[in-house]
Amino acid sequence: MSDTAIAVTISAVFLAAYAALVVTAIVQVVCSKVISYPAAVVWVVAIVVFPLVGSLAWFFIGNKTTQIENSVRTAVR
Repeated sequence: MSDTAIAVTISAVFLAAYAALVVTAIVQVVCSKVISYPAAVVWVVAIVVFPLVGSLAWFFIGNKTTQIENSVRTAVR
């Protein structure tokens, strides 16, 4: 196999992984029943505008959105 074919194959694998990461993050946000609608909209916008950073942020801190919302509500009261 030529160097070009190897590079194209590797690029295709990384592109597929990238697309899977972004699509999975968006699907998880939309299907999440524990976060509020406004929070879900913010997450989807963040993932669409900043796909890599937004997706990684969702996987690392997104599941804690409910805890953060509750802390903010408690602090505001």
